[in-house]
Amino acid sequence: LTDTPGSCCGSGPSVVYLPGCNPLAQTGRSKLQKQRASLNQQIIKQMRMRAGAENLLKYGPNSRAHTAKHPCTWIVRVCTKRGSLHNAQNTVSFLNGMLSHLKATFTHTPSYDMSPAMVSMLIQLMIAQAQECLFEKNALPGVLNQFTSLIKMAQEAAKVSEIYDQVHQFMVQTPIKDNVPLFWSTMSQVKTNHYRAMAHHFLASALLDHELGPNDDEDQQEKTLSQVYDQLPEGCSPLGILKNKDERERIGKAHIRCAISGHEEALRNYSLCQHLEKLEALQEILKASHRRSLDKYSDYDNEEEFVDYVEAPDIISKTEHKAEMELPAATKVKVTDFFQRLGPLAVFSAKQKWTAPRKIRVCAEDRDLGFTLKGEAPVQVVSLDPLCPAATDGLKEGDYIVAVGDKDTKWMAVSDMMRLLKDLDEEGIEIQVVSVIDNSPPMPTKSATFSGNLPKTYSMICLAHNDEDKPPKNRKVMKKSSFLSWGLKNKMKSASTLSLPTDDHSGALSWNKPIPTFPTSSTYNNNNNCH
Repeated sequence: LTDTPGSCCGSGPSVVYLPGCNPLAQTGRSKLQKQRASLNQQIIKQMRMRAGAENLLKYGPNSRAHTAKHPCTWIVRVCTKRGSLHNAQNTVSFLNGMLSHLKATFTHTPSYDMSPAMVSMLIQLMIAQAQECLFEKNALPGVLNQFTSLIKMAQEAAKVSEIYDQVHQFMVQTPIKDNVPLFWSTMSQVKTNHYRAMAHHFLASALLDHELGPNDDEDQQEKTLSQVYDQLPEGCSPLGILKNKDERERIGKAHIRCAISGHEEALRNYSLCQHLEKLEALQEILKASHRRSLDKYSDYDNEEEFVDYVEAPDIISKTEHKAEMELPAATKVKVTDFFQRLGPLAVFSAKQKWTAPRKIRVCAEDRDLGFTLKGEAPVQVVSLDPLCPAATDGLKEGDYIVAVGDKDTKWMAVSDMMRLLKDLDEEGIEIQVVSVIDNSPPMPTKSATFSGNLPKTYSMICLAHNDEDKPPKNRKVMKKSSFLSWGLKNKMKSASTLSLPTDDHSGALSWNKPIPTFPTSSTYNNNNNCH
């Protein structure tokens, strides 16, 4: 602890400072608190902006939006216009084309969201929404109350239901099911049942409200009705249904019952999802469609008659307005490849190593260049005459011609190359060639005194020469020893060599030296003398 200079003089109260402490310095904890405070301020700002937007929506001049509890009301109001449906269809078609382009080009996906299976499901979803926009755009002005028009609308609605059913089958698969919200799969199931019910309702209206009159085209109606059904109930025919009023009502009531059950199933699926319950406009549409089918059934229901619950046949889906995919603008623009100047990638790639371009002067002697050319692009030198001027200047067999004068010839074929080299004067022309560098590792050079990673001695070389002089019949085949046993055998050989007798008695060798004796006073020498 240190006192201030003022406290030493006694002129003021003593203030204690810790040495090396700066109270204004930011620590790690203070920096983190500052970041949290700034983040909280941004969150509060966004919340205030959202609250202000909700107040503007609530107290705005539009009286219809006062009771709205979800922004979907605005979307429904805009989409009722034909132009808005057309814009929505174009947007969905563009998204479909973009997803198809990503599926074809984006192969190594970092996550499952962009996997081929997930993108295929999204593409099918975009197709379903585009087809739905086409159907709603055709139904928006109103459907003509004619037999043929009602049949066509029934097949159009069946087509929309079929595509949404395919989307739902995609979403309930095990890999995709874990990565798709439940809201999506439930909505696709609701639309599948809703548009299937609408198809049955349109077909029931065509059969119940329109009888075959004398002025109607019987053949045309029979052909139209035969294209709707894949299989009719037993004992029924398209012409019999058209002419027989009771049969017509029986099949029509079967279709209207299917429509009612389909709308009820759509409402049941709607009530199972909490997110869909917030879409009040969707609930109103489903209830209105269900009520319309009930009213149609009540008009032709007679309690005194015996109810024949015949099963309505399936409707064949068909559309005259197929949703098309709009390719993104990036795929329509023709651009130049950045790597075109490198040449054909099959030859000029990172798999091969190349020398630096060499300049060669090519001259014709008696209209002969001294070599021939082959290949498409690039052109390769073959059949080189070693005495021609080009070979003397450094041209080699197998070189690739990359330039003739100032012109790049990496993409040039043999015929175009021969036109450039056809008429040469005495001075000739300068070309640039490159050669392929061999990437194979160099083989170790063989030596007379090196064999099997072990040095050869002079005696081993002499023995090898002696074995070569012997006839092959008398030559003995020695079994190759392993590397581990080689050292042990050498030790045994060295030990046996040391034990051999020698004629050298001069004592120069180690085994001829006298054995040292202990001092005479030692008991060991005395014991030896006793023996």
